[in-house]
Amino acid sequence: MSRINILLSHGYRVFFPATALLAVLYIPIWLMVFMTGSEFGPSNTLRWHSHEMTFAYLGAAMAGFLLTAIPNWVSRPRLQGGPLAGLVLVWFTGRIILCADAPNWLELIFLPGFFVLLAAYALREILSAGNYRNLPVVGLILLLATADAIFLSGQNELGLRLAFGSAAVLISLIGGRVTPAFTRNWMVAHGKQPLPAATDRFDVIVLLLSVSALFLWVILPQSALTGVLLTIGGAGQIARVSRWRPFGASEPLIWMLHIGFAWVPLAMLLTAAGIFRPETFSQSVSFHTFGAGAIAGMTLIVMMRALLGHSKIPIVADKLSIGAFTLIASGALIRIIAALHDALIPLLDIAATLWTLGFLLFLIRFVPIALSKPKP
Repeated sequence: MSRINILLSHGYRVFFPATALLAVLYIPIWLMVFMTGSEFGPSNTLRWHSHEMTFAYLGAAMAGFLLTAIPNWVSRPRLQGGPLAGLVLVWFTGRIILCADAPNWLELIFLPGFFVLLAAYALREILSAGNYRNLPVVGLILLLATADAIFLSGQNELGLRLAFGSAAVLISLIGGRVTPAFTRNWMVAHGKQPLPAATDRFDVIVLLLSVSALFLWVILPQSALTGVLLTIGGAGQIARVSRWRPFGASEPLIWMLHIGFAWVPLAMLLTAAGIFRPETFSQSVSFHTFGAGAIAGMTLIVMMRALLGHSKIPIVADKLSIGAFTLIASGALIRIIAALHDALIPLLDIAATLWTLGFLLFLIRFVPIALSKPKP
């Protein structure tokens, strides 16, 4: 079985390394351009950076997750071979188009089109199996396609708010399902008590409040009502995490899930702070907490667990995995501090270096797993 065939046998094998490789390559390029003013392919490098580290990164990570999870949800054959290669080609072509300053109509076809194709696949599989419980995931993918189109049409900040809001809801839905479940499974296997609280009305209320707050943030980013709802929703999300026994498991991959999820309420609270104190908490603080913190943190953990579990390797963290997560979380935290601090450049250097090294460690640890022959 060739390496190409192995990569194209599962969505996670090709898209998860692509996600990390993009982070390892694009952050140093952006930092070099930002610091030195060097010329680079796209004429608007800030637009390129904002788009790629949001939509390109998130698109690849979501594709790897959904192409792996949906077959398990619906008990249907997975996407592989030629169809998977076609989806990868659409994603890769989008990177070339944006970097090459291609005509805007071409951007609008290929870049949001990737999310549309992913949503179409998810919708077909979910409807074929009658698995209507997961239909909201399709809606969230289409929201990301809409956000991408809005961004590319020139409404950059609106597009980013819609993307980050959609991603936060997706993390709240799926992360709010798997984090307590994996914690419970570990604690049951190790005879630990008390167990995480089961999903109940409290979780539903907090989720509805969070969705409402994030929706208002998209359309009314400066409204005091938005700030109040974000504060209430963020506090509620912290309460959800506390009910899941975040200190109940000693396995690092479990507590990483809790930390990764906790970035969402932190982002909501800092976004609310930016509404009430915009001179201190800039939009950059909000965007990087959602992006470099919540999205990067949760996707990293999901990628680790999927690559280990589906390769029939024990789902436990080794030193490289712990190091990767620690570096990325530290880099995100320092990047947020940089947005609050006058000494921006030195902190940016440190944050970018740590974040990049974290994903480099991920590649060193997990690319060999992605390329290994499937175990029977």
